[in-house]
Amino acid sequence: MKKLVLTSMLFSGAAFAGGTCDITNAQNAWDNVREDVATQMDVTAPGLEGTACKLVVNSTADNADRARVQDQTPACEASFRARFVFNADAVTAAGSLGNGAMERRDRNKLFNAQCITAAPGNGGEGAGGADCAGIGVIQLRLQGDDFIVNEPDAPGENILFSFVADENQFDLRKRFKMVLQPGVNVVEMEWKRASGPGVSDGVFRGWYNNTALATPDTEFTDLNNYNYCIDQTNLGLIKATQRWANAYEGLNIEIDEYESRRQTPIGLN
Repeated sequence: MKKLVLTSMLFSGAAFAGGTCDITNAQNAWDNVREDVATQMDVTAPGLEGTACKLVVNSTADNADRARVQDQTPACEASFRARFVFNADAVTAAGSLGNGAMERRDRNKLFNAQCITAAPGNGGEGAGGADCAGIGVIQLRLQGDDFIVNEPDAPGENILFSFVADENQFDLRKRFKMVLQPGVNVVEMEWKRASGPGVSDGVFRGWYNNTALATPDTEFTDLNNYNYCIDQTNLGLIKATQRWANAYEGLNIEIDEYESRRQTPIGLN
């Protein structure tokens, strides 16, 4: 697994010629970069939380336009960890509900991990027998939540409305959410494949602005996910609704410090 941090410490030589933050940093570091409209993606200084540079993506008026980076390093992984930081204040400040809150129809897929090797049409099973029962393994979607439970007059919350693959669910998706705080948000996650076909001991844990290893904010240890592995991840403006595009055209999401591993925690203690 590779560590991708948009800083001068890691981007050396041609990838960081002259110590300048620019889009070539992302193009040289990631396996695939999709930018459907010129200037929809950039690498700028300073970075988030003390790094030199950050990735910046913004929406156009057309929700079909994408601005995302892709890591193809994973190889049908049965154990996977990832961490990244992001700041969506420019978007949430313009939220449709006012008072810095978006509506639930204002949606953009910010991160996903996918099972590609053995997906239908790609020929058979992947490593260890995974047959990609679905392409989506983990998804984090940035959106609004129109209300706060027990606070009916509140403007709502900004969240990552998310799922992890689980064949125990009727639609193969076990859902959870992360409530955003203003400014920089830190996400770390752990995913493990179940020990055998039909066995419900697959794992997902998520930490949100939380560095305590022993107390994840989301924890599932009963996932039926043996038919999945992780082949690639995407980060950025992956897929937005047209309502998102209408409301947030030209507004930025800032991303930094993406790192993935097979086993050990990244930013947890």
